[in-house]
Amino acid sequence: MTEDKVRKTIKAYKKLAKTYAKQNENRAHIYSEIVKFTKLLPQNGSLLDLGCGTGFDSKDFQKLRPDLTILGIDISKEMLEEFEKIAPGIEHIRADMVTYIFPKNVFDGIWMNASFLHIPKENADTVIKKVVGALKPQGLLYIRVKEGSGEKFVPAQNYGHKDIERFFSFYTKDELENLLSKYPVKIIELGEGKVKTTKWIFVTAIKN
Repeated sequence: MTEDKVRKTIKAYKKLAKTYAKQNENRAHIYSEIVKFTKLLPQNGSLLDLGCGTGFDSKDFQKLRPDLTILGIDISKEMLEEFEKIAPGIEHIRADMVTYIFPKNVFDGIWMNASFLHIPKENADTVIKKVVGALKPQGLLYIRVKEGSGEKFVPAQNYGHKDIERFFSFYTKDELENLLSKYPVKIIELGEGKVKTTKWIFVTAIKN
């Protein structure tokens, strides 16, 4: 079942990649969060943009903090093709965050903007455990997901494709807080926001 959720979402982004890149050129909805996160990262630090998509976040990070060493990871070949156009020169690899073997204690920051929400909840603990393990002590984690409950396939109507569906896991603040409480991190900010009609939850945590 998990494989079907992932496969269907990968197929969706194969068709949506170019439209997704075009519609996400406006950075107003996330740019202030990126600026805030960069201020927490050490000089010459390392940043993993996990679920980097088309690369707009990585591009913003590089522009704001050219001292950072940035790595992008995404499961979609087509999204990474757009990444190469939008964020040329930034290292990136194609991988599934559920099965990828993360190096231990290497990143000063891991940024998961609108990517963890595609992970089935049955795999949520697997991913968080790996991600926390990949952070250095005092490393920072950022996760942004859609607010709600449960998980389901959602038509990509906002990208003009009612016939294309992507899988989403929705979270409440309490649910996200409880998930992170199992691991050696301390939440330093837990907030919410709204983009058009979509409610989002975001969390920043630091590794103990």
